[in-house]
Amino acid sequence: MRTHFQAARAAGVRADFDLHLTGPDANTDEFHAVVDDGTLTITRGASGTAATAIHTSVAAFVAVVYDGHAMAETITAGVTRVTGDATAAEQFTTLFELPRECTGR
Repeated sequence: MRTHFQAARAAGVRADFDLHLTGPDANTDEFHAVVDDGTLTITRGASGTAATAIHTSVAAFVAVVYDGHAMAETITAGVTRVTGDATAAEQFTTLFELPRECTGR
């Protein structure tokens, strides 16, 4: 994720997130992500105190972050659950971009 982070998009953004990402093996990996005015710090393990938590599958997270799917669709489908600031969660998903070589765009 750090590699695909777009610092310019995060200028002026200050927020923290606990990410709970469930893989195809049904195991969940947890991370704590802090965005602070154009920087991103990610550590393994949820903090338990983040202002916003995102619970979703890896596939849904990738679809929203990299494929342009709306987070609201994954919430409606019951694949994603956000606690805390839903607007901040939506903004967080816009802070990443795959290199052109990976997308063919």
